Amino acid sequence: MPSKLTVTAVFLIGLLSVALYMAIDIGTRAGAERDALRGELAKANTQLDRARKGAQRAAREAQEARQELDYALKSNPAWSAESVPAAVVDSLCQRIRCTKPGSVPAPAGER
Repeated sequence: MPSKLTVTAVFLIGLLSVALYMAIDIGTRAGAERDALRGELAKANTQLDRARKGAQRAAREAQEARQELDYALKSNPAWSAESVPAAVVDSLCQRIRCTKPGSVPAPAGER
């Protein structure tokens, strides 16, 4: 019959083997989760960069449009002195959300 020391040593070796296997398994799963999160982060960063570039382009285009409008109004003072024809207002309001002249838009929370 094996001695108590041998049985205890075998038991401890088995216990340590199970603990080592569990630690390796946890590490492997954590590594896989880390890699997945890194992939999601890279994708989110790419989308953020696209959004930033789009916002910069939109701001640049808006600035150019404002400058062109200012130039056109300075070059043609009669345009800014006359009211906008109703057909033009209707046409523009079909393309963008706007209010008719003289109307007051409802606050965002009350729609």
